[in-house]
Amino acid sequence: MFKIDQDAAGHSTAISSHKAFHKDIPLTHAELRRYRDTIAPLAFDAVLTPFEYAPEVNREVALAALEEGLARAPGVKRLPL
Repeated sequence: MFKIDQDAAGHSTAISSHKAFHKDIPLTHAELRRYRDTIAPLAFDAVLTPFEYAPEVNREVALAALEEGLARAPGVKRLPL
């Protein structure tokens, strides 16, 4: 659900939410709402995906990325961190 772009040193530079991480398949609004509702009650200060560890992405950043996606037409947008 989250793709974190990182620089050569491993620092997170952008966050996006989509399917098939390197294919940029947009999530639907229903999927974004489901993910938002799932992670909203959780307390966390970093995101770990199968591809990245992102200590710069906490709960607030993750929820903001999902809310941004809900505020526009479905599509993939990388949000700078």
